Amino acid sequence: MNWPYVGFHLCIQFALMMLVLVGVKVVQSIVIDRVVAAWLGASAHEAGAARAVAMESGPFDGKLTSMLFPPQTRQYFAPSSFLFWMLLAFGSSFILHLPSMWLKRVQLFRPARPLDPEWYPRLKKPFWHPPNIFFPLLWIPVRVSRSLGTSLMWEAVGRNVLAPPVIVALVSIVLADIWNQVFFVQHDILGGFGIMMTLSGMETIYAILLTVYAPGAQNFIYSGIFSDLFAACINLSIYRLNRKTTRSV
Repeated sequence: MNWPYVGFHLCIQFALMMLVLVGVKVVQSIVIDRVVAAWLGASAHEAGAARAVAMESGPFDGKLTSMLFPPQTRQYFAPSSFLFWMLLAFGSSFILHLPSMWLKRVQLFRPARPLDPEWYPRLKKPFWHPPNIFFPLLWIPVRVSRSLGTSLMWEAVGRNVLAPPVIVALVSIVLADIWNQVFFVQHDILGGFGIMMTLSGMETIYAILLTVYAPGAQNFIYSGIFSDLFAACINLSIYRLNRKTTRSV
């Protein structure tokens, strides 16, 4: 594995995501909260209580949804936070590529090799490998679910960017992007497996933290943990089938 590459991107991309999150907090606190409060004619706390009551009598009035949204967590649902975390989930790849784009421009960094769209199709794969269309069908709902759980946590910790679950959430986002770079760009299959297992561990820690900081929010993270483990199994199987014809960078 290209450890300098991984170490650099882990640090710089985490710092970049922290800056983005600080910007999100500022926009929410200075603009969105005031607009919502003025519209509802209530304080932020009263608005949260009103949302909890609405959820009780609305679509969350049921056994399954009551289990997913315990009463102490419902007050933390904020549409603006859900939207922001959705944007981070689906736009993180672009955001996290900005450092590499800048380094290439000033000629301080060059990728190990250009992206080869034919590399992955040429690899031997296990018989149980799903068709390619399966992956977007899997990851889109997983990211939506994770964004919902993270938005609940974000409100529960008072939008504190230094709260432990916030830090773990950002590290997980960065690790997911680094896996794409290591696996698909560097063609380091074994290194990709290591990063995916690390990501699975971080997601597990994240779910445990949510049981403390935002009980109920962890229910929206479990699908991501199982998906990461499934991806790790595919990663390892591909390595075992191709290790004689490929090598780690």
